[in-house]
Amino acid sequence: MFAIAITLPVVQLTAPKVGAGENLGAAYARLRPDLIAYILGFMVIGLFWNCSHFGAKLLVKSDQGFNLLTLLFLASVTLTPFPARPFIEHIADPPNAGVAAMFYGLALTAPIAMWFSRWLWGVLRGLYNPELPKSYVRALTIRYATALAVALSGALILVLTKHPRIGLSTVAASTASFLLPPTTLFGSRRSLKRANHDVSKSARYAGALDSLHLPQTWPGPNFEQKQRRSCKQSAWANVFTIP
Repeated sequence: MFAIAITLPVVQLTAPKVGAGENLGAAYARLRPDLIAYILGFMVIGLFWNCSHFGAKLLVKSDQGFNLLTLLFLASVTLTPFPARPFIEHIADPPNAGVAAMFYGLALTAPIAMWFSRWLWGVLRGLYNPELPKSYVRALTIRYATALAVALSGALILVLTKHPRIGLSTVAASTASFLLPPTTLFGSRRSLKRANHDVSKSARYAGALDSLHLPQTWPGPNFEQKQRRSCKQSAWANVFTIP
């Protein structure tokens, strides 16, 4: 779906047509608003595609509500290139700059709201892998909720005040926060390092037990199951290890 959505901004581009002896450079210069709008649209769609690609790795199942929220998320993402062109064209037009910024800021806020709704639905319905550390899921939930709160505050500034630059900058900052890797905020890095440390420690402990040639029933019937669970958590942690 994103493969189709990410090609939509380029449809608005048309090659300049000039006759013999005419200035081709000037014709390309007139396409500047189209090119800037294309770049903005491509960046925003690519940004949320990256988030969706990451979230898909964590899913183990889905349901009707999650699928509907995914469609709403995709609809909001594909809408983002539409107000980009008027925003670029009227950025130096004081009477219309505020309206253009407001619509573009609202268009950027919608995917953030849909992404958080989709994520929260998956967490509450148990759609993500249960082997993920709870601290990791909690950290991502806080991160996405914070991004939504910042975006909504910027949208309110755009709608209720006459400060479009402040409002749009706030929404843009919230959108740009999705560029950060998902393991860099709110202690996620620390929780994953702790998980890796615990697993490596238990692995050394298991190796020491093997060297002692202890009976199969010691240290308990649940030991092997706990080891397997720790190894699964380590595998998920290694997916998001930061170099």
